[in-house]
Amino acid sequence: MENYAGGIIASLASLPEFLRKPILKKRLAEFQTLPSDEQDVIIRNALEAGPQLPFDTFAKLFGTWLEALSEMPAEQRQLMLTGYAVRLASSPQDMVPLHTDGLLAVFLEADATVRQTLSMCIQNIIQDMEPDLKRRLLIMMPDSAKDVLGL
Repeated sequence: MENYAGGIIASLASLPEFLRKPILKKRLAEFQTLPSDEQDVIIRNALEAGPQLPFDTFAKLFGTWLEALSEMPAEQRQLMLTGYAVRLASSPQDMVPLHTDGLLAVFLEADATVRQTLSMCIQNIIQDMEPDLKRRLLIMMPDSAKDVLGL
């Protein structure tokens, strides 16, 4: 199956910020309207596509994604981040190619309000996860990320 989400990610990553953010916000809003199986495919494809980009390019996109995500309504933000958390806990191999230290550095460069909003959301998601998925996710997560997220 073709990775359309990966193509979108590569295209978005190459855009300047003033174009990237509104397009990304629109895509995030569209995500909410999709059936859960399509959301799962998009998450899987995004996790596959990210590591294929040069990290500096992906880091810009990731930073924009964090900002746009923090501006979404809480329920929508929680839905999206829960999808990623469940996917990573269910398929640990998806986390291996991610440059977690680099992604954490991008997170730390974000505005304090963005970091706080997303940290609180992630804390709630992990608290509410099924015990087995929660345990797997916490085992895979670097200690530095746990510290930054307040886990």
